[in-house]
Amino acid sequence: MSITNFLGSVKDYRKPRGKRYNLSAVLGLVLAGLLCGANKLATIHRWAKTLSKKALTDLGFYKGKLLSYSNLTVILRQVDGDDLARVMSNLAKNLNRPILHVDGKFLKKSNCFGDKIQAQILTMFDDENNATVGYEAIEGKDEYHAMLKLLAKGNIKDAIITADAAFTHEEILEEIVKQEADFAISLKGNEVNLMYHTENLFNEAAEKKLEIKSFQEPVDCVHGRIEQRSIEVIDMPWEYLNGHKNIKQLCKITRFREHKNDSKSCSLEVAYMVTSLDTSYNPENLLKLNRSHWSCENNLNWVKDVIFLEDKSTISVGNTPFVMSLLRSLSIQIIKTVSEKITETREMFNRYKFRLWRIFANTG
Repeated sequence: MSITNFLGSVKDYRKPRGKRYNLSAVLGLVLAGLLCGANKLATIHRWAKTLSKKALTDLGFYKGKLLSYSNLTVILRQVDGDDLARVMSNLAKNLNRPILHVDGKFLKKSNCFGDKIQAQILTMFDDENNATVGYEAIEGKDEYHAMLKLLAKGNIKDAIITADAAFTHEEILEEIVKQEADFAISLKGNEVNLMYHTENLFNEAAEKKLEIKSFQEPVDCVHGRIEQRSIEVIDMPWEYLNGHKNIKQLCKITRFREHKNDSKSCSLEVAYMVTSLDTSYNPENLLKLNRSHWSCENNLNWVKDVIFLEDKSTISVGNTPFVMSLLRSLSIQIIKTVSEKITETREMFNRYKFRLWRIFANTG
């Protein structure tokens, strides 16, 4: 099925009377502009003016007539971001055991007129497919309820959910397990009692004769520094299960870092993680799982901010900030099917547009 047909399954809530432009054509136009290197909505519209009537017709514009910039902004304000996220999740391939990373992100310039707080979104990212499979707008910095909504409407069965310590709440962990998924979530001081008992448990493990499973990575010499990570894993003791019945293992992760040219800049960090995965998931895999959570930041959020200039976007009206953020995520997903070099691929699409239309005609 073509990308245009996929976008056509996004619900259009506009009244039929006076509707001149198909929603799939408008979304396809914005997506094509992003794929060709245009980052701002105004830049995308100027780029669209260079397209031939045949190209516009193929996108779905009647007789190849381009809509005005004002019409473009008005239509995008009314797009249902939840439904667009649902369509995007259908583009991801089904995996036997997907690992989904959940992370929040501010749209920094979305309050450029000073009349509201910055927009914030919670994203569920599948690093294996470079796909955004879930999305929820955060209202009033309330990540807790946004996470519960995201889990409730997402198809996460058999998945492994990773997230930062902000989501180590009993209700969130309960919801994940309720949907037949597992979690591996960081633990910090926001869960005071659990953090206190976990630290004491590892400190007193030898005295209590508890079995500790461990793994240490080889020394990694990259980016001008020396790094080494290790993990210790203990089964969750029964006396700590009150309120945390879904936690099966506690993990202590130690990170050592030293810069090659500065021997005084050594650092040793200790972090904790809780997981519902049983002992069949060994310490080596748990350490990889903990580190893979950063892929959401490195492979999605960083790319959107630095290459697609999302942090500099001043769009702030209606659903447009969220819709544009989702379309940027979809652009990254499509580009990664062609090449890992994002900037070069966007330049290639802009120069050889027949390759762009080929991508639109077939999702592969």
